[in-house]
Amino acid sequence: MIDLDASLLRVRALFTCRQSIQIAWVDLDDVDLRFFDEPIDFAAITYCEGQALIGLHPKLRRAPRYVVDYLIGHELLHIALGTFDHPRSFGVAERLLPHYARAVAWLEAHE
Repeated sequence: MIDLDASLLRVRALFTCRQSIQIAWVDLDDVDLRFFDEPIDFAAITYCEGQALIGLHPKLRRAPRYVVDYLIGHELLHIALGTFDHPRSFGVAERLLPHYARAVAWLEAHE
């Protein structure tokens, strides 16, 4: 099983984000997604008392580590850029994440 805290530390090293961030497996099928800023099938972010929570769906527990790392990087980009949209600049930055194409292909095959 993937150690989420270790993945967060590994991916966070790519960013200069100083915000406090927690990460957890969160069954997004059972969560009121109105409290999340970017609900999708695999990951979402919410904020509570100034702290960000990245929730990853438990169905990713058996995903390759590069997929989880990519999703964490995707969510950290939202935090670092201060946007929950996907403007062109977001897409350019996202493509620089390690294993971007491979991870996106895996996710598309497992939707």
